[in-house]
Amino acid sequence: MFKMCLRYKKELIIVTDDARLKVMMLPPQEEHDLSSTLPHLHMKAEVVLETTSNSSKPGFPVALGTGCEGKSISSLDVCHQVIVVVTDDGEVHCYTDQLELMWRTQVFTDHETSGSLNFKEIAVLVIPQSGLVLIGGMTAKEEQVQHNLKHDHQHNFSASFSVEEIAKQPPRRSRNTKKATEEKEHFSTYALNAKTGRTYWKHEPGDYEAKKMDREDILSAYHFKLALHSSQYHAGEIHWSQYTESLISSLPYRWQHPADTTLQTAHFVKRQPSTLATQGKELKTGPVVESKAIKPNAVVIKRQKAIEVLNMESGQPLCSYAVPMRTTSVGDLNGDNVIDHVTTYFASERIDQSGMINPCSGVAVSGSKSLFSRSICRTPSTFGSFFGSFSEEDLREENVLVSPLLVPSPPYKRGIFSHLSGEAFKRDSIRSLDSIFVISSGRLTSLGPFGELNWQVDTVTSWTNYNPPNDKSADAVLVPNIQAVSTAVGAQKDAVLVTGLRDFALVSLKDGSLMASHSIPCEPVSPVVQGDFTNDGLMDFIVCCKTSLIGFSLDSRPGYWWTVVWIACGLGAIGMAVLILRFIEEVIV
Repeated sequence: MFKMCLRYKKELIIVTDDARLKVMMLPPQEEHDLSSTLPHLHMKAEVVLETTSNSSKPGFPVALGTGCEGKSISSLDVCHQVIVVVTDDGEVHCYTDQLELMWRTQVFTDHETSGSLNFKEIAVLVIPQSGLVLIGGMTAKEEQVQHNLKHDHQHNFSASFSVEEIAKQPPRRSRNTKKATEEKEHFSTYALNAKTGRTYWKHEPGDYEAKKMDREDILSAYHFKLALHSSQYHAGEIHWSQYTESLISSLPYRWQHPADTTLQTAHFVKRQPSTLATQGKELKTGPVVESKAIKPNAVVIKRQKAIEVLNMESGQPLCSYAVPMRTTSVGDLNGDNVIDHVTTYFASERIDQSGMINPCSGVAVSGSKSLFSRSICRTPSTFGSFFGSFSEEDLREENVLVSPLLVPSPPYKRGIFSHLSGEAFKRDSIRSLDSIFVISSGRLTSLGPFGELNWQVDTVTSWTNYNPPNDKSADAVLVPNIQAVSTAVGAQKDAVLVTGLRDFALVSLKDGSLMASHSIPCEPVSPVVQGDFTNDGLMDFIVCCKTSLIGFSLDSRPGYWWTVVWIACGLGAIGMAVLILRFIEEVIV
């Protein structure tokens, strides 16, 4: 297993299982141009992680992050970059870009065990504006880890549920949850000074815990209003609906792999009381978008099954949003200021009942109502619609489920039918999201915010014949995935990267055309890392396998076939014009 990230000057930072932090870089261009084999990375610097614990052996690295500890004003340097490594014994190591140790400290000290911790999720974020290093993670006992890894991929909900019933389903893991389990699954967060490592604030189990009330007080008539807040877990935490606009601005949310657990900063403000004037303004202009110049005041934690928001100055919880199912993505699809849930539904048998959704469908739910339910397995008809019909092709099982990908609708997507039907104007008037679905055959489907079909394409990224191993450790399980990427550095995301069992492909978000594809000599065990390690302005990709890292560079080439087509059409038009002129001359003569 490797933890890695890309940084400037074509460098790759890797931390290995034996607790070695390495800075790698490509050899000079002239060296690997003459070679017929793939070039190996050169070692620029290396250091062994030290330890402050009683054990002489360093901990196992579980997280790696880079960033700027503070911007430089007097020089031309953009930032002073730091490298942060977290090990499974709770130690945080901070190094300079030259691998000089700056500081080392201990976090996750609330656990009774003095040895290694089993991290289910962990993330690192370096904030240059405030000079903070944020560490967030969740630990569990060994038996809990094994239970979570044995995920049932047969069905993500019962085949007899309607779309409306799906929306009302509570989180599976919260139906029979005990207090001890909740404490073990608490996501702890630490804010450290980027220069010294001193703890600025922390949020551990028991911090900001709301005062518990006796059952007699809750059920009494005098305290009936307090009963409405009996489920409040943290003091000062309020319902997420008070931050609806700010929460939506931090979406979309998608979780497929522990690498998708992220920390980010945002500006959160409470919702203003609604009046007739403000309602009319929202109908005309839509929700107010926060300016990027506003200083962030909150930390948004996107983890499995939930979104948590903390105060950036104190770590106090502001609100949280529970995600009901693992393969559910969250966002505001149609710009109506309501949070929507998008998921997939598969079944091997069809239950013929009215109001039930068909198997192999992409489903979007807004509150308690359905936005759309559409097949993602069948090829669209000539008229571009499935007509709500059912086919035997829809009956299938998925051995590994992939969460839908929510991306902003491309503004330049146009067509004569969309203009005639009014869809183009309808899309331009809102801030919409497209939903991207992928199934194990490699078929990719893009649906618009109202369920309309954008495009559908078959790729080589299949994992139909994959049999998950019995020992589903994090390093042994195949990770098929879809990721929104930009083909050029600093540009908007214009493509989706699809990773399968032995191949991965790059597909255009605009029209679904295949931009690039390549085979993979191993099974990927984590999401593909992207960055420009060739320094050519185009995005490159690194596939992480169990024992190796493989880099792929993106090369831009002109469309020769389109050039041939245009030349042929031009020659054909010239030939037709010559024939017409000859015919006219003969008629006149």
